[in-house]
Amino acid sequence: MWQRDLSVSLNRVGSLYQDKGELTNALEEYKASTEIMQQLTEQDPQNSDWLRELSVTHNLNTSEDHSLHHPFGFLACAFLWLR
Repeated sequence: MWQRDLSVSLNRVGSLYQDKGELTNALEEYKASTEIMQQLTEQDPQNSDWLRELSVTHNLNTSEDHSLHHPFGFLACAFLWLR
């Protein structure tokens, strides 16, 4: 489905922004991707591929949002994840 492809592309653009240190732009791309995946999973809640993609986009949003609002936020997220 083309919407899923768009969501993946938005995540990739978000990653490019993140690599450049443009965290606000990265978060916007990740949020747009999440909205698309949310709509797709609502249409077909049994689609495990889409549920996984939704999980990935939620994870990207959470990590990036935390990084924007807290010094060393990404490190804190990584630390919590590794515990």
